[in-house]
Amino acid sequence: MEGPCTARPEDLPSLVALTNQVFRPQPRPGDMGREFPVLLSAANAGNLHVFRDAGRVVSHVGVLRQRICTLGVEIPVACIGAVCTDPKYRKGGLAGQLMDRAIKAARDNCDVLMPISGKRTLYVSRGATSLGPQVRLKVPLSQAEAPDSRFHVRTYSPGDWSQLAGLQQTEPIRYQWGEREPCLLEAIRGFGGICLLASDRADGLSAALVFCVGHPMYGGEDGSGRVIQFLGDPQAIPALLASAASHYRLTSLDWYVLTTAQPAVAQRLLAAGATGKASITGWTIVILDLPRLIEKVGPVAARAGVELAVKDGRLIVAAEGKSVSLAQPDQQVEILFRHAGTWSAELACLPVELRTACSVGLPIPLPDYGVNYV
Repeated sequence: MEGPCTARPEDLPSLVALTNQVFRPQPRPGDMGREFPVLLSAANAGNLHVFRDAGRVVSHVGVLRQRICTLGVEIPVACIGAVCTDPKYRKGGLAGQLMDRAIKAARDNCDVLMPISGKRTLYVSRGATSLGPQVRLKVPLSQAEAPDSRFHVRTYSPGDWSQLAGLQQTEPIRYQWGEREPCLLEAIRGFGGICLLASDRADGLSAALVFCVGHPMYGGEDGSGRVIQFLGDPQAIPALLASAASHYRLTSLDWYVLTTAQPAVAQRLLAAGATGKASITGWTIVILDLPRLIEKVGPVAARAGVELAVKDGRLIVAAEGKSVSLAQPDQQVEILFRHAGTWSAELACLPVELRTACSVGLPIPLPDYGVNYV
């Protein structure tokens, strides 16, 4: 047994075979290497943590280093993906060792946050706490409001990438896109993904909608699709929905919206007849470097009347003459990133001045799979 160690480029065939064995078992279609060509790539091998037995990868924790932008602040993040262990090697603590190695490497690289898909004990025991709330909406396309005649909708082609990337750069809450993201979008399109662009004839590209039908991860069966990403003007949503209904024979779209990041999108979808309810998202986050995080977001909080500080690993939050000191990582995540209505009982007992001042969490882009993620 070798490890924990960093993957080598020549490990990729074995690593992809392991991820397919765990995440795409027969008869489920799909290929993790093709679906996630940026994470599971030779170029990213230095961020893939593995155990090998007789030269074969038997356990894996993948990391993709990225940057998010929220309210003008850039935060380096280490996104976790494709965590798996061969069933014959489970219960031996391999994944735990790899997670600890990934966290240490991320801190050494000065990453501040670690977004993770899931709430397994493997993550929660290392401080991962749920983001939220999110709204899961089912948008019935047959009942969608009439499209706005200002917008012309067309299907994306690779020649549109520069316009699409430019539109994404105008989003106040986003992942920073670079040279890797076109590859991700093409991977999505290769597995039942569709990207529609809405243009205002006067101002150029106004919005984009990426959704999947029949994707091995996103589903989209029986006339339904799954939205992966929306960018741009919410006023263009009716035109995009009408195009999805008429050209792809869809009756509905499942749409997940992190309400702290996209409240206007949620409102527009409800106006289009969407139904659903709020819940805590299955995505979690680990704060890797609390002092550096507060150094970055402290000025933003101060403009909203909230003072943030760190002392001996404790987060100090003050507003309206009241303050609280939080030592537990889960409570630090709650008060920084979650709406007050979803706080645990311990935080719900805070003075009303603090609850009011911190009522809306720091918005970050929903770390969904696809163009934003691994």
